[in-house]
Amino acid sequence: MRRFKFGGRLECGRLLGQLFAERLADPPVDCLLPVPLHASRLRERGFNQALILAREVARTTSIPVAGELVVRARATPVQTALSAGERRRNVRAAFEPRGSARGLRVAVVDDVLTTGATVDEVTRVLRRSGAVDVMVYALARAQSPSR
Repeated sequence: MRRFKFGGRLECGRLLGQLFAERLADPPVDCLLPVPLHASRLRERGFNQALILAREVARTTSIPVAGELVVRARATPVQTALSAGERRRNVRAAFEPRGSARGLRVAVVDDVLTTGATVDEVTRVLRRSGAVDVMVYALARAQSPSR
C-alpha cells in the first residue's frame, strides 16, 4: 500500500484493486465514487489512488465510476499526523456536490479507512445531493489515532 500511494507504484495499485474487487460479492450499488483529491494534491502526487482502485473494481464488476458526483473543493492538510477530532475538522466542508445523486446507491471507494472522517463528510454531501444509500468500500483499515 505504501509503495502504491507514496511511491507512485501504480502497478501495485492495480493489483490491489483487482484483489479488492475479487472480494466484493455482487455489490448492490449503482456507481462507485472514488474519494476525490484536491487539484493541488493530484498535481503533487500525480494520481488519485482511490480512482485507480475504483477503476479496477469497475472493470471486474461492471459498476460505473461516477467521479463527477463530488469534488474536493478545498485543499486540506495531510491527515496522517492528525487526531480523530482534527481529522473531522480538517475535512469539514472540503467536499461539494457536482452532479445529482438523486435515487442512487453509491459506493464511496477509499484506499485506507482510519477514523472515517473523510468518508463521513463525502457521505454527508452525497445524501444532501439525493443518494438513497451510501456504502464505503475501503481496501484497508488503519488503527485510529488515540489522541
